[in-house]
Amino acid sequence: MLQSFMRKYCVLCVFFVLFAACTQQPLSSQTPSATATSAPTLATLHQRPLHLPKVLTGQSCPVSSAIQVAANFPIAIGNGPAYAAIGLDQSSQQPVMLFADAQHYANGQSQGWGGAKVRWFVRPSYYGPLLIRGSQLDNSHQIRFDDGLLSEIALNIPQGDSQQWYDRPSETRLQVPGCYAYQVDGIHFSQILVFQAVVKNS
Repeated sequence: MLQSFMRKYCVLCVFFVLFAACTQQPLSSQTPSATATSAPTLATLHQRPLHLPKVLTGQSCPVSSAIQVAANFPIAIGNGPAYAAIGLDQSSQQPVMLFADAQHYANGQSQGWGGAKVRWFVRPSYYGPLLIRGSQLDNSHQIRFDDGLLSEIALNIPQGDSQQWYDRPSETRLQVPGCYAYQVDGIHFSQILVFQAVVKNS
């Protein structure tokens, strides 16, 4: 009797061991409990559409406010952390960019685009990807940048010390006067900087 009982007990033990082994999920196929969220990159900023306002012909240009961001920087437009100095002398001025037309820009070798120098600067607290694009608001003309007539300025701003501003000279290229806006996209923000563009006297 005892031997028969022991044989049955051993059979049951083997059965439960095999059952547990068959039903246990292999470690390699288990779903991770969490995945790290990747930080935004220039590629993700490119996926954001332009959300510039439209201005009807004859309407006034809703220009951004001009401000003195820091004592050692020129008057600029923008809410931060990025700002554009478009050639203003006082914060009380209307944000008007005086640009040279195509005939007078780069000795006439400008591929049909005029332009003006614009200085971008970014607060020390911001680092990471930064994307600058733009367009005309009261018509369909585009903004281009720098000598290569780029459609954007794409930056990866390195982390600096707590007092170091990022400073980037550039050229904004235009074909006609009008109401224009930059769209500046960063990791946690997207801001619109509106200005009036006027051809300066040669």
